[in-house]
Amino acid sequence: MERRSATEHGGRRNDRRRRDEGLRMLKTLERYQNCSYGTLEVSRSAKDVEQSSYREYLKVKAKYESLQRYQRQLLGEDLGPFNIKELDHLEHQLDASLKQVRSTKTQSLVDQLSDLQSKAVVLPQEKYLLDANRTLERKILNVSDQKNTQGRDVDSKNSKAVLEVRGIYMDIHSMTILFYVGQLDEIYAENHLQRSWVGGEQSTSYGHNQAQSQGFFQPLDCNSNLQIGFNPVGSSQMTAASDAQTVNGLLPGWML
Repeated sequence: MERRSATEHGGRRNDRRRRDEGLRMLKTLERYQNCSYGTLEVSRSAKDVEQSSYREYLKVKAKYESLQRYQRQLLGEDLGPFNIKELDHLEHQLDASLKQVRSTKTQSLVDQLSDLQSKAVVLPQEKYLLDANRTLERKILNVSDQKNTQGRDVDSKNSKAVLEVRGIYMDIHSMTILFYVGQLDEIYAENHLQRSWVGGEQSTSYGHNQAQSQGFFQPLDCNSNLQIGFNPVGSSQMTAASDAQTVNGLLPGWML
């Protein structure tokens, strides 16, 4: 009986040892698997991260190069391979960007002006100018009141001044009319002389023709009666008067 109990007790111990060894073996195998496959997964994840980062780097590099190319195109460089449509598109883009820049600039200026107006402080010089403007306004109001009270005197003075100006204008107008009348007499005389020469009177002397041409008008300071057109006066009287002036080397009074 003792031997049987000893053998049974020994068998139980052996079973426990086997179980413990099996459990230890399983734990060891799990650790081995975890270590081997974990390193593989870590290496795979590192490679994936490296590849993805490299792909992102390539994308960023391509985008950077395209932006540099676009900047050169906006500056007017590298436009050789462009066709008309692409150039038109680039021109429209430039116009749109310029409009945007100008609108932004205008808005910023308006904002600055509004800020300055809100924060404006009256300087001494500005205050002096404002006071001067107020005094001028008061003076203008006083002058307008005086004009309203003395309106009749001012109207009479203005009417006298208007009459004087009208008289001066009439004198100038009459002098202008007299000058043009003399010019018309001279033109008419020249035309009459040309007709007489065509009719066969080429044999007349230069002095006679000069006297005949000057006989159609008289000096303004000597004769107040104007003669417009041809005056059928005796040719002998006109010739004598004009010859006397021609010999003395004098000009008519209206030409002086």
